[in-house]
Amino acid sequence: MLKNLEYGSWNLSNSTLAWSGYDSLERWKAHNKKKHTREQLINLGYTDESITYKYNEYGFRTEPFHDKGNSIIFLGCSYTVGIGVRYEKTMPYIVSRKLNLDCINLGVHGGTNDTSFRLANYWIEKLKPSIVVFQPTEHSRFETYNGSSKDGYPVRCVVNHTPPNKCITDFYYYYLRFDENIKLNYDKNRLAIEAIANKNRIKFIQTHDVELLKGWPKDDLGRDLKHPGVQSHRAMAKRVINKINEESVKI
Repeated sequence: MLKNLEYGSWNLSNSTLAWSGYDSLERWKAHNKKKHTREQLINLGYTDESITYKYNEYGFRTEPFHDKGNSIIFLGCSYTVGIGVRYEKTMPYIVSRKLNLDCINLGVHGGTNDTSFRLANYWIEKLKPSIVVFQPTEHSRFETYNGSSKDGYPVRCVVNHTPPNKCITDFYYYYLRFDENIKLNYDKNRLAIEAIANKNRIKFIQTHDVELLKGWPKDDLGRDLKHPGVQSHRAMAKRVINKINEESVKI
């Protein structure tokens, strides 16, 4: 029986961490051993104590969920979580404060579009936010279920490397070989999330795909020197707010 469908990461529930995801202590030490990356960290103003990751009871980097209605939900991967930057500098936090709405950041490290649908399907009707913002992840990522994982928790992967038989091997081979399949999987998740929002009369906004965000300036990075930095989150927030305003005019 599948459980924990409402969780982002059950192992992060009610935790406060100095490091999380790609923004790890190991990467920090490795970067400080190299002159050019050490100088990058200094120029960006990062220290080993400059960021804290606080996760709520459901394993999301956000506050405990509040009353229904006066909130905005964000769906996505580590870009949405805000790995490498302080929480108050993340795109979801900036947008929610600008709109005077409670921030419900349902971003998940290494999340997939399947993950976003799973969480949208569980949380939208329960929390009934005013707005749902979907930031698509890399389309080649998928979420599946592994019976050996704790409580049947979803496992995120790009490909199943150890299928039990040739039939499944062939399925994954052809499924991932053709871009049409990857695009269809993304389209299904996007349309499904939008349908859930529409059913509940909630404004739906889709931001730029993460695959289109890889061109951020190399000098604006998070502490892990991989994910977008403060300026990029500010720019993303501006685009999201503009898109929300554009949709409001259409209505």
